[in-house]
Amino acid sequence: MSKSNGEKTQGIQINQELTDKRQRGMLKILNILLADETVLYNRLRNYHWNVRGINFYTLHTAFEDQFNKIADMTDEVAECIRQYGAYVPGTMNEFIQKAHLSEVPGVYPDAETMVANLVTDHELIIHFLHGDIETIDHKSKDVGVADLLVRLLQQHEKMAWMLRMFLKVHPTADKE
Repeated sequence: MSKSNGEKTQGIQINQELTDKRQRGMLKILNILLADETVLYNRLRNYHWNVRGINFYTLHTAFEDQFNKIADMTDEVAECIRQYGAYVPGTMNEFIQKAHLSEVPGVYPDAETMVANLVTDHELIIHFLHGDIETIDHKSKDVGVADLLVRLLQQHEKMAWMLRMFLKVHPTADKE
């Protein structure tokens, strides 16, 4: 027999609902994150299609690997939004309006600039994820969403690191 929210079961208070205010805050965080991930996904696709130069194959493949990972990540975020009972934005216009990241239409940078731009995008998402994780941990205390954001943070950190290694000009800089 299930208990309704707020009833006690063997001395434990059951309350699985977030307050409306906390839920709105959680959905705002998730919608902005989804928008940033989608803008990054589209930038990766753009760069994948338009990269040129001596490192074409390596970067073409690396960008594809990253946009496939981002596609999976956006799906997780979108499903989390739906779990809260909200509809998921699905148009580029909605994403651009919500995102921290922005588009630069008609610009096709050289390969090194593409990589540097992507590192910046990952680092911006990492920056906001740190704040979002702290907000969720301290205010909403939603362990499931906090865990999702930590996993996404780790993936962005790894993708940024992989791209940074491409930009490394002085291999001896790592030596102490």
